[in-house]
Amino acid sequence: MTLGHANRLKNSMADAGLLNAADFLHSEIVHASWQRRGVSFLQGVRKMRLTRAGEYAVRCVIYLAISGRDVLVSRKEIAEKAHIPAQFLAKIAQELAKAGLIDIRQGVRGGFILIKDPSEITLLDVVETMIGEIYLNDCVCRPGSCQASPTCSVHRVWEAARDQLRNTLNSVTFASLIDEGACFPPEPESR
Repeated sequence: MTLGHANRLKNSMADAGLLNAADFLHSEIVHASWQRRGVSFLQGVRKMRLTRAGEYAVRCVIYLAISGRDVLVSRKEIAEKAHIPAQFLAKIAQELAKAGLIDIRQGVRGGFILIKDPSEITLLDVVETMIGEIYLNDCVCRPGSCQASPTCSVHRVWEAARDQLRNTLNSVTFASLIDEGACFPPEPESR
């Protein structure tokens, strides 16, 4: 994510009054709930962050997008250049293939092919492929789990924050990340 995208996300969260929300969310019960949804907290630091699978999936798609649509890139090259553990890359690729973003070629000369145009793939597509639809808490995910949901003012804030986060991620395509000089990974070697 570029600095511009990060600033827009930060501003969206500020507009929703969520800059200090991490302090509220770090109770052990909520911490465990977030982990089940694919969000983890940095050890000893009160910050929400994307899962490793989500981060690695974004790196993989960026690398494939830089390489070009319909270009076969070896697993080894992606793992090395994008700093993704090879065994983790295989799991990520399975999910990206199920979502119709890449094709997996088996064998010695195998690898991955980006089969969708980078201008048609958003950060939201890749993140939600890895962690499922983004929900910030149980009452947004399962409104029936909270008796106060229909009238709760906090529930409305969680819904607005979720919508803003999803809208921000959905507004960023991999083509725009590349055009803005995606900071990671470095340019692939010429073929």
